[in-house]
Amino acid sequence: MRTDTANFAELDAFATQIAQLDSVIAGANTGLTAALDSFFSSLQAVADSPTSLPARQLVLSEGERLAQRFNVLQAGISAQTDNVNSQIRSIGSEVDQLAQSIAKLNGDITAAQGFSTSDQVNDLLDAREEALRQLSELVSFSTSEQDGNIINVFVGGGQPLVLGSNANRVVTMDNPLDPSRTELAINVNNNLQMVTDSFSGGNLGGLLRYRDDILDKVQGNVGVLAIAVTDMFNAQHRAGIDLNSNQGIDFFTPINTDALMRERIKASSNNGFPNDRDASVSIDNVSQLTGSDYRLNLGGSGTLNYTLVRASDQAVVSSGMLSSSFPQTIVTDQGFSINLSSGSFQNSDSFLISPTLSAAESMALNIQDTASLALGSPIIAGASLGNSGTGVISQGGIIRVGDIDSQSLPAFATAGQLSPPLLIRFTSASTYDVLDNTDPLNPQNLSPPLRNQTFAPNQSNNLLPQDLSATYISTSAAHVFSAQIGIIGSGVSNGYPDPNPLITSETITVNTVNAATGSTSVTSVNLLAGESAATAAARINTLNGVTATANTSATVNIVDDGDAGLLRIRFNGVTLTDPALGTVPNPLTSDFLAERINQVFAGSGTSASSDGTLLTVRSVSGADLRFEEFGTDANDRLEIVNINGAATNILVFNNQEAVVGGTIDIITDAGSTISTSGGLFTNPTPQPLPVYLGYQVSLAGSPNVGDTFSIGFNDSGAGDNRNALALAGLQTADILDNGTLSIAQGYSQLVAQVGSQTGAANIDREAVQSLLFQTTARRDSVAGVNLDEEAARLIQFQQSYTASAQIITVAREIFDTLLGAFR
Repeated sequence: MRTDTANFAELDAFATQIAQLDSVIAGANTGLTAALDSFFSSLQAVADSPTSLPARQLVLSEGERLAQRFNVLQAGISAQTDNVNSQIRSIGSEVDQLAQSIAKLNGDITAAQGFSTSDQVNDLLDAREEALRQLSELVSFSTSEQDGNIINVFVGGGQPLVLGSNANRVVTMDNPLDPSRTELAINVNNNLQMVTDSFSGGNLGGLLRYRDDILDKVQGNVGVLAIAVTDMFNAQHRAGIDLNSNQGIDFFTPINTDALMRERIKASSNNGFPNDRDASVSIDNVSQLTGSDYRLNLGGSGTLNYTLVRASDQAVVSSGMLSSSFPQTIVTDQGFSINLSSGSFQNSDSFLISPTLSAAESMALNIQDTASLALGSPIIAGASLGNSGTGVISQGGIIRVGDIDSQSLPAFATAGQLSPPLLIRFTSASTYDVLDNTDPLNPQNLSPPLRNQTFAPNQSNNLLPQDLSATYISTSAAHVFSAQIGIIGSGVSNGYPDPNPLITSETITVNTVNAATGSTSVTSVNLLAGESAATAAARINTLNGVTATANTSATVNIVDDGDAGLLRIRFNGVTLTDPALGTVPNPLTSDFLAERINQVFAGSGTSASSDGTLLTVRSVSGADLRFEEFGTDANDRLEIVNINGAATNILVFNNQEAVVGGTIDIITDAGSTISTSGGLFTNPTPQPLPVYLGYQVSLAGSPNVGDTFSIGFNDSGAGDNRNALALAGLQTADILDNGTLSIAQGYSQLVAQVGSQTGAANIDREAVQSLLFQTTARRDSVAGVNLDEEAARLIQFQQSYTASAQIITVAREIFDTLLGAFR
């Protein structure tokens, strides 16, 4: 009976509370669905008419309405939290009073045994039984009988509530880590022991289960949604330009203000003095946020260690050692970082980390002026008038103008310009370089370079790195920027991976972590002695998480005195000075050699150019460049003055040959790292450089060698709707749950989950209520009073009394008649 009473009370309290929450998050006046739809509809409208001031004002109005709807939703959830806390305090007081009453009745029953009538003892037993029944409505408990007439009461796993005629006092208190959370404690010798987890069942158990399993998760998920909407919209809005061609500012209040970051971490009230810890929590990656709170625990003496425990499942998600000095930052894979700035951090310190706290409550519109709405794109692209191919470049679009820390990327660090402007130069029909076009007369490689990128003709190609976390690694050994020299026919190679004959291979290993599953894959390849950069790059491309390209270049000065002793040159096995290929000038010129190389090697990826003095030869595939000089004049020679972009001075003469190997550039995907045994990549763990630019352009058609395309700053934002389209597109962008859910899907999923749990709770409540009715009926049939049966008996008694009265009346009348006859 008590068990069924406790079960029903628990389910009744749970179902009542979750129904209220369901009405809050799914309500037409409090939910987010309608506000989200209206907001994105206004963006679609302004994309059709970006210069319309009414359309721009509507975007601001709907943005403010969306922020206010988040505020209202959070207020409703906070009201639920306050209500739960109030009920816990009330129930805690009732539990305490009933425990004291049961303890007193235990004493009274013991005292009454042998000194009072059985009716008096039974009254006390009935009173105790009723107190136990009332307690079972509040909380589940177990009992044990002592000395035949004493009932001891235990909650949870054996926590004593009543022992004989003594009861532990139940009180409520604020959680030391989170003062907004009411907890239950037992006062033992004036020492409060928090025992909330020891209570289950009854109204109290239903409230606690609702708070822990439903309310906390919903509040965390709503916070994630608020942060996601704010962060993604701010990032995209900053990627545009407004009506005055100024770069966009945050549309909503930023997620990492100093005040918000400090609110996300709370020190336990049990931490040691002095209370001087200065800490904050910054959001780094919205897609990794879980909505859960965390507990940061410090331990150790001297050098402190830390553990970070996720509250939702008690998993340790991060641990390590702290340095002895501050400030320092604990970076996690949960979407946030913990910044420990200063203070007396000590052994046994603990902190509550609430990454999504106040996100929905504090959400607000950050801009008020319609002209500040950044609907245009800051970049513009175009094709050079002298292009001979059919390549068509898009106007481009912004991916993100900030890095993972929301700091401006270098391309957008200076207002009113793109830093640097870019030039796309095609080195073949299928390869191109991305160059710094700050000086249009002398474009330079970027740092790090983006060269020899692959292009597929006659289809749309993205030209720039797309991944925010993409990084660049390149060969760095000295022999990559030199040449190997020897007598012709002596077997000279490029010297890769290392000129040392004892080093015959180099192992490249790629470690890739899957962001969605956390699983790790390790792949590796051996680069063999003498193989070209082209071959090595192709084999590196078989590894997971990396893209490798190769490139070889050499600049040569031709020294030919023009006398009878001819300068004879063989390049990559072809005698360039063979008269069979055409007339050969004397002296040889760089112009002639460039023309001859382009004639012989057309379509192979190897080409040459001349500035009238120097000959530059390049292989866009990374093939080796082999130069042989076998003329008859000792004064004639080749002077290699630049190899792969590095100045040098290597002479090739008197039947010598020089072999130039290429560079290998590797771009790693997010989550991939490279290690090497040494050789071409001299550092065992090459240090990657970021290559993400923050914007993208695409090109279709079939460009020819030498075709160029420029990318610069758009200084006219009026009438441009490219960023408006990007903002509207955020409605379906997958940014939640590691990039698997959109904002609308995330909220719909939350509403559906709460709705489903509400329905299940009602069904469970009805089932247990039916069981309670049956249990009550069985009890009443044995030990209780059946009112219908007793009413029938009363009627029988009434009828008997009425008949008896009639008999007495008749007898009295007969007796009176007899007496009258004798008078």
